[in-house]
Amino acid sequence: MKALILAGGKGEGLLPLTCNYPKLMVPIGNIPFVFYQLDAIKRAGIKEVIICLTYQPRRLRELLGDGANYGVVVHYTNEPEPLGTAGAIKNAEPMIDETCLVLNGDILPAINLRKVLEKHFQKRSLATIVTSPVEDPEEYGIIRQNRQHMITRFTEKPGDAVEQRGRVNVGLYVFNREILDLIPAGRRFSIEQDLFPQLISHRHRLYAYNTREYWLHLEDPGRYLQANFDVMAGRIRIPRFYGLFQKETREYAAGCRVDEKSFVDPSCLIKSGVIIENSVIGAHCRIEQDVHIKDTVILPGTRLKRNSLLRYSIAGKNCVIGQYARITRGTILGDKTVIADHSKL
Repeated sequence: MKALILAGGKGEGLLPLTCNYPKLMVPIGNIPFVFYQLDAIKRAGIKEVIICLTYQPRRLRELLGDGANYGVVVHYTNEPEPLGTAGAIKNAEPMIDETCLVLNGDILPAINLRKVLEKHFQKRSLATIVTSPVEDPEEYGIIRQNRQHMITRFTEKPGDAVEQRGRVNVGLYVFNREILDLIPAGRRFSIEQDLFPQLISHRHRLYAYNTREYWLHLEDPGRYLQANFDVMAGRIRIPRFYGLFQKETREYAAGCRVDEKSFVDPSCLIKSGVIIENSVIGAHCRIEQDVHIKDTVILPGTRLKRNSLLRYSIAGKNCVIGQYARITRGTILGDKTVIADHSKL
């Protein structure tokens, strides 16, 4: 069996973090996002993965190669133009020879995918959708199902409050290969807006797998921060692939306070008097005297000059934060941003 990751989007919701690399490469807990998906896939017993790409495909190929370093076989497809979520699967048809696990490229999962597969085969489904309850379902596809968990209605991102009741589509699926016959080739076709309504109208065996396990839709910088907080809090397993960041204890300069939750890359220079709370500090950062960092993610190569403060913010790669600068309230700095001394954002 193979897994397929739908990663054709540009990650516009995560801008400016995705200006220079695709969403699957954005680091969470100092580890590129794609490895969380690969880890969940491997734990389901699947060791062959197809990644459907459109935006900056070369960067992801350079990161993963053929997957041999990570115990998986990785194949890639490139879409000449965006084909939609179902169209991307159709584009990969020559590589799909049996039932396939499908993940949207913006889902951070801690769901037991092995159990999802077991339920799919037990129900003899043509397709299975993983569903979950959420507090605000407006931005998701709403699922209606009968007592046997067969899906009777699917409404993508409903505007009507009446429709906003029920469980939502997580963005994880299991598809039998026969489903490819229902997807037209060479044109844009959506899983959510085209394929699912078609399956329901023709009464195909479309079932829900209901879960309350952790997952997160990585759709904007706020969710990106939350993903990092959840990794630090242990809500999701940290991938253990060769060569990735591993949290370790280290000695810090005099007067430093770094809490147990925070992830600090060992290549960072941390000077005296620095306070780091519930934060992620990427590789080769330079944190100078008396800097205070709280509830923040700092990407590799960034320099924080003395007495600066970052709180509930994101700093991209290779930024420079001036001395006594104050950056708070959900500020997101793109790569190579320079903040002048004494600035307040």
